[in-house]
Amino acid sequence: MVLLLLLGGQAFGNDVLRSVQQELRARKLYFGPIDGRQSATSTAAIRRLQELKGIDQSGQLDSDTLRSLGIQAAPSDPLAEKGCAVVQQYLAARMGDDMNREMRLFADTVNYFDDGEVERAFVRAEHLRENERWPRRRYTLINRIATANPTRNGEVIVTARIRTEVSNPTRQPPALTEDVAFTLRETRGGLRIVSLKRIE
Repeated sequence: MVLLLLLGGQAFGNDVLRSVQQELRARKLYFGPIDGRQSATSTAAIRRLQELKGIDQSGQLDSDTLRSLGIQAAPSDPLAEKGCAVVQQYLAARMGDDMNREMRLFADTVNYFDDGEVERAFVRAEHLRENERWPRRRYTLINRIATANPTRNGEVIVTARIRTEVSNPTRQPPALTEDVAFTLRETRGGLRIVSLKRIE
């Protein structure tokens, strides 16, 4: 199973994507809304541009693609970059069967969805139950934006749109796409997830 990272490895925000959409429209490659939101239409337009420019057709906003449009991405915050990397590691671990690797990404206590403040052992038990119920899991990271937490030093909030597809031998529910806010905090052991919340 592979994670599809539509915004590449950098923490691009809506303003950069909005500028990309405007430039692609000016080149008659994109006809969707100029809204700074990643979509299948904008990804296809990015791929068309990459094909025309002889760039690897990844659909990602890498530095070569941005340069070809005359757009310079603002320097990204190293903490935001690290936060995005941890979210990617988390989703990869959720699809695998290495629970220890997954749990290392969490702090000792986590503000976990509607359960409030819980111990890491609670999260582990929840994930084991989910894994047993849905042995086949696929998570696709569609979009994510990382920003430093303005109220707390050493924290980053990564808002991620995630498509979830799960199944078991007897049941396969429809895929679900939802927005999840990950709050990550610097600890002695590195950046750890301290909060997971669905965004309504």
